[in-house]
Amino acid sequence: MLSTNMEPSYFSKIIGARYYSSTSSDNMSARDHDGHGTHTASTAAGNKVEGASFYGIAQGTARGGVPSTRIAAYRARYPNDCQGEKILAAFDDAIADGVHIISISIGPYIAVANFSQDVISIGAFHAMEKGILTSQSAGNSAGLIASVSSVAPWIFCVAARNIDRQIIDKVVLGNGKTLDGIGINGFSLNGTKFPLVLGQNAVKNTCSTSTSEGVCNAGCLNSSLGIGKIVASIAGAVGSILKNDPFDDIADVFSLPTSSLSADKYDIVASYLNSTKYREPQATILRSEAIQVEIVSPSSSSQDMRRAKYNILSGTSMACPHVSGVAAYVKTFHPDWSASAIKSAIMTTASPMNATKILAAEFAYGSGQINPTKAVDPGLVYDASKEDYINLLCSLGTLDSFQEITALAPKFPQKHWLEI
Repeated sequence: MLSTNMEPSYFSKIIGARYYSSTSSDNMSARDHDGHGTHTASTAAGNKVEGASFYGIAQGTARGGVPSTRIAAYRARYPNDCQGEKILAAFDDAIADGVHIISISIGPYIAVANFSQDVISIGAFHAMEKGILTSQSAGNSAGLIASVSSVAPWIFCVAARNIDRQIIDKVVLGNGKTLDGIGINGFSLNGTKFPLVLGQNAVKNTCSTSTSEGVCNAGCLNSSLGIGKIVASIAGAVGSILKNDPFDDIADVFSLPTSSLSADKYDIVASYLNSTKYREPQATILRSEAIQVEIVSPSSSSQDMRRAKYNILSGTSMACPHVSGVAAYVKTFHPDWSASAIKSAIMTTASPMNATKILAAEFAYGSGQINPTKAVDPGLVYDASKEDYINLLCSLGTLDSFQEITALAPKFPQKHWLEI
């Protein structure tokens, strides 16, 4: 949640922090437990920091969309505990606290057909009544038809796209062949080549592999066969080489030296392993590097004891606060604009995507790539009032559904929302 008032110092950036009770956590506080909320908040409103990097990878200046804004944090989600009542309470408190923009990077697994059963839609409706724009992640089911999870028209639904930087992670085989993979590897093996084994050949007898590449559950690595080696398709050794099939160019952070290879490059590794020419196959994994193209514990592993000030994350959770920051930027120029007017300005000034490459065109990519400077002076905005949305609701459902949305229903299913 963002406030656009005044120029904050480093000691007054966060002006509020609330948390709500949890049935699954004994460590209840407003503090972020995995960096997700901190990352999104800093993307929208973080101060300018020079020399930021992830263990030297992608070094540069980090800054939020509008560094002059202030942040109020509302923690309504804990691991395995995300109750609708707590989300609504957070919306209520944010509205009462007078925030200007609400940025929420969580959502249902799939779109809720009935708005009266979607607490974020309900909370955002009440925010809209007070002139507060809610920005929400679209969901990460890219490529699947009708997979957007945020569809209420009074919410700014945000998708993600790639940028002009890719973080690659190279694998060097014992025969000298180098393969470019995807992954954020902050570890260094100093060029040392380690024995290379196929995952299916290093699995305990009590564990069964799900595929021929040897992908198996945690704890299934045979220590006598895997420790001190680089294992293809299984974690838990010196390093790991994964098969990325179907190929996804999103780079993830891993808890050990890891490279994710496309299927054709992984087959090269497998061929090298199976070759009788190399009796002792070896490989090493190089430290990641950022290249220009068409990017708490930094990984999700409980065994990763590293702590980093900065992290690299991808997804619509990270895209959402970019738009939240742009909305705050537009509001500094037009403080009297409604939530729908700000949304209209950003959408109508976006650059269209290439429809020849995406058959579904705007039904797949929305309005296009946002342009913050153009959004300040769009020339024309399409405004919408509470009454317009009420007319929509009346045409969609029963009077009971309409009353639930406008009056806040008291209870909703637990564990229905997730970080996206």
